[in-house]
Amino acid sequence: DSEFYIKDPEPKRLKIDHRYGDVEFFERESFIRFHDDGTVHLAAGAGEELVLGGGRIFINAPGGIDVRPGTDFTVHASQIVMKAKGSIDLSSTDKDVRIKAENNFQVLAGNSEEGGILLESRGTGTTYQYQDKFGEDVRSSGIVLKAANSAVGVLGQDIYLRTGGENLGEGD
Repeated sequence: DSEFYIKDPEPKRLKIDHRYGDVEFFERESFIRFHDDGTVHLAAGAGEELVLGGGRIFINAPGGIDVRPGTDFTVHASQIVMKAKGSIDLSSTDKDVRIKAENNFQVLAGNSEEGGILLESRGTGTTYQYQDKFGEDVRSSGIVLKAANSAVGVLGQDIYLRTGGENLGEGD
């Protein structure tokens, strides 16, 4: 079995007293351990663990981990690695999303020989206000590719470039 958590045990029925009668109890271990090396280990009955030891913190939760801060959530690290077996969604409900790389920024899709990349803007008009604007002060629409001191390379087996047409409106 490849489960990472303890399945629900069968409840045991115990008589507490005449007021409660038989009551179901589930035999699960939960504990707090303080180890000789200073490690602290907190565990709950369905496989959840919090281990503080060796300068690290380990969080294990087979049913998932929900982090719900009321305001900001800030992470500072030398390196951050995030992996998912399923999808990853990164979104902002009310404001912008910005990603910055000091050196290279690389995006790959279709690694399994299926899939592609879609850059879509649903903005309207031709507003481009970038100069002396930062963060949420920037105003723009459409898609802009800029390499002011370099080149923009477009490589492909075939390249199709068009303006205007059905569902696209007039184009220059």
